[in-house]
Amino acid sequence: MAVQCGIKISPENILIKDAQKGSNFNVDITFQNFSKNSKVIRLRGPETKHFLLKAPNEEQLVASGLVINATLKFDCEVEGHYEDKIIVFVDNKPVVVPIKVLPPSPKLEFESPVSFGISIPDGLVLTRFVDIKNNGKRAGNFRIDYAGDQPIKIFPCVGTIEPDCSRSIKIEFISRDLGTWEEIAGVELEGTGYMELRMYGEVRPSSLMLLNISGTSHLQLINFGSTVFECEKFQPAVLFNNGPTSLGFVIILEEGGVAQEIKDDEDKALPRALSSCITASPNQVHYQLSKI
Repeated sequence: MAVQCGIKISPENILIKDAQKGSNFNVDITFQNFSKNSKVIRLRGPETKHFLLKAPNEEQLVASGLVINATLKFDCEVEGHYEDKIIVFVDNKPVVVPIKVLPPSPKLEFESPVSFGISIPDGLVLTRFVDIKNNGKRAGNFRIDYAGDQPIKIFPCVGTIEPDCSRSIKIEFISRDLGTWEEIAGVELEGTGYMELRMYGEVRPSSLMLLNISGTSHLQLINFGSTVFECEKFQPAVLFNNGPTSLGFVIILEEGGVAQEIKDDEDKALPRALSSCITASPNQVHYQLSKI
C-alpha cells in the first residue's frame, strides 16, 4: 500500500464486481496517519446518489499512527457500470480514492497447451479434450478459429456456457506425417478476450534397435572372439524400442549363412550351418515389448 501525504489508505482503489440488481455492498476503509506529525484529515464523500459514505463529517486532527474508519455503502438498483470517488484532504492537500462498480459478466477460461504426445504415422485419429469453464455470473459466448496446415478438427467451434458450468471441446488429429508439429488456434472468450490454444505433438516411425549392453551405441556386428571347442560363449545385447508404441519381435538367423569350426588336432576348418552353432534367446515374444 502506498503512503500519500503521510497517510495510508486501505483499500487505495474500491472495486465492486458482479453487482446484481437488489444486492448491497459495504466496503470498510481505513485512513492511517503514517507520518511522525499529526495530520488534519477531512473526507468528502461520493457525488452520485448510488453511494453513501459513513464517516466523520468534520475534519479530524489525527495523531501519528492513529486511524480514521469509514464505510462505503452501495445499493444496486439497476445493473450497470458506476464510477465515483472519495476525496481525502490531508492538511488541505487532496488524495483521491477511485470507486468503480462492474455489473455481472462472464469469465471464460481454459488450460493450454494440449499435448498429443508421440505417435506413429498409421493414419489413426487421436483425440484430446479441453474444458472451457465459465467462472463468471453471466452466460458467455466463445469462438474458436483454426487455420493451420495440420489435419486437425476442433468442435464445437462456437457456443454459449452458462455461469458456473463448463463445455468440453473435442480436438482430433490424424497421425500421418512424420515430424514434430506445433499449431495455434485463436479463441475469443466473452468477458476475457482473445486467447491462444496451443497444440503440439510428434509423429515418428516405429523401429527396433540392437544396442550394446550399456545401451550407448548400435551393434552392427556381434563379436564372439575366440572360444574353446565345444564350449558355450554368451554375448549380451539390448533390443531397444525407439518408437512410441509397443512392438513384438522375432529373431531369425540367416539359414544360408556359414560358420567355420576349427579343431586343434586337425589343421582344417569345418564348415557348419550358422544356425547350428549360434542361437538367440529369447528369439521370439508373444507379448509386446514396451519402450524403455
